[in-house]
Amino acid sequence: AAVADYRPVAAIPGKFARSKTMTLELEGTPDILAAAGLQKRPDQRTIGFALETTGNIDRAREKLERKHLDLIVYNTIETIASPDIEATLLWADGSSEELSCRPKEEFADILLQRAARLMFR
Repeated sequence: AAVADYRPVAAIPGKFARSKTMTLELEGTPDILAAAGLQKRPDQRTIGFALETTGNIDRAREKLERKHLDLIVYNTIETIASPDIEATLLWADGSSEELSCRPKEEFADILLQRAARLMFR
């Protein structure tokens, strides 16, 4: 999971005085999932998520390859504020599975089933 894509460059101790504006300088964080994909043993599997704008499934496929994942879940930003999810599962072998809109709890069960299958391929 992405803890955060960016973090403050410097930490400032104490409390800021209230002002009209504030500028924060941010830097990118290490990509934990990409590092795991590069370091995994043959018996390990990595699964990631690609939260994207609608219609940007190609970016999810690129992440799958670049991060050496076995499976990536493509879903759109509308998922964040919703109790439901509509997602597409993309596997490293090029196959995919579209999952219609369903409660996130039901999706989690399906994802766990697919992850278990990855272990026995």
